Amino acid sequence: SLFGTGTNDDLPNILVVVHKPSGQIRRLYRLFKADGKPLSLPLGLAVAKTYLWFAGVVKRTKTTAIGVLYGIRIADLGSYSTTQGPVDLTMTEFYNTDSYGTAVSYYGNFLWIADFVDKLEDNLKTSLGTNLPDSHKSSREQYGWAAAYRLDSTGRMVASKHTLHSIRVLKPSRVVTIGQHVTGFLPFDQAWTPYFAILRCATKAGYVCKVEFQAQPNKTSQMKLGIPVRYGVGLPLARGFPVPSGGVALSYIEKSGELALVFKSGAQAEQAARWIVGGDLEDSFFWLIPP
Repeated sequence: SLFGTGTNDDLPNILVVVHKPSGQIRRLYRLFKADGKPLSLPLGLAVAKTYLWFAGVVKRTKTTAIGVLYGIRIADLGSYSTTQGPVDLTMTEFYNTDSYGTAVSYYGNFLWIADFVDKLEDNLKTSLGTNLPDSHKSSREQYGWAAAYRLDSTGRMVASKHTLHSIRVLKPSRVVTIGQHVTGFLPFDQAWTPYFAILRCATKAGYVCKVEFQAQPNKTSQMKLGIPVRYGVGLPLARGFPVPSGGVALSYIEKSGELALVFKSGAQAEQAARWIVGGDLEDSFFWLIPP
């Protein structure tokens, strides 16, 4: 899912359908909200059974962070065997979340939404940060969340709701702490072992991105909201490897057992980051076999 920058920042996002074997673009879709207004903001994308889900954040202040989640049935995309002109696509599902919506993935009948944070205070803007057990309030375990929201067998959202800053938002079924600078997050199984794959990128000179594999933690605590939380920060890594700067998404292709990495371009909105890290990969994606 691509979003406009600079003079195009008020135009609708573009969903690009690519034929994997050939790398050819099969169809383009322009994304709109149910009220007909363009959907124009950075969004993470995940396929869950018969649905497509797009997660992002629209309200982020010193005290508040409200995320958004849009959905549409895959059947509504129609045939994408032609490359003629972009097609308008209207979202049919909408929810607020208390996750920032940097990364989104599907695993085990849950939609996982992960946050990007680079300082402790960022997590205190959400109800998740303020409802940790008191023993963890000042620890590094508050850095970065991934929250799981329950879906039904078709991939449609069935999670319950609670109130955050006077707004009804989805209530996670479970939460795991994942640390700072996460731009891609997904749970997956390999050799009968459940892992988290995490893509980390920071806007720092000389800082390349890295993909980390971490066994899913077993220790569980209870948040004040009654949500089970597992602490993944500080646990040893199973393995990992560096990738170029500019990584923005990580996805797992279950049928082939491959990981997909997505990189952002040096567009106008990213020029400051490009000058700092010295990298400029065009909008691109790569496949690799998990080690």
